[in-house]
Amino acid sequence: MYCGSSCRGYKRDIQRSFKQQYEGDFRIDGIRKGSYLLSISFIGFREYKKDFRIDKNINLGKIILQEEVQSLNELVITGKTVKRFSDKKEYKITAKDKENYSDALSAMEYLPRIKVVNQQLMLEGGKAVKILINGVHSATIDLSTISPSNIDKIEYYT
Repeated sequence: MYCGSSCRGYKRDIQRSFKQQYEGDFRIDGIRKGSYLLSISFIGFREYKKDFRIDKNINLGKIILQEEVQSLNELVITGKTVKRFSDKKEYKITAKDKENYSDALSAMEYLPRIKVVNQQLMLEGGKAVKILINGVHSATIDLSTISPSNIDKIEYYT
């Protein structure tokens, strides 16, 4: 057994967890006579289960957990491309991001330091902000008419 694995003994509806030594040895004290199920589990290994009866002190011997290989069907890693310049920030918008927005103005709400208040854009601290959608200057009033599917890149100047 590996250090950190989970061990449980069951009797009827009673469950008792216990820790083991670093080498995997374990001892359960204060158990009454009767029939039990020992369950040992650890990530990456098959769960070990064994029914046994306690009449006196017993040694279950060496228990070796069998490895269990689990494979993922698909793994998708996505990231936002953020380019920072001294006077602007540039965000590449992913297809997943586009699903969350109803228009370009709603996309602005997800940008750091940008606030949308009463359909107006502000930079934190009340400064004005200049927005470019795909490299084209866009007034705040225009942002509510631009579909997210037409956005590849948002730039804003501070």
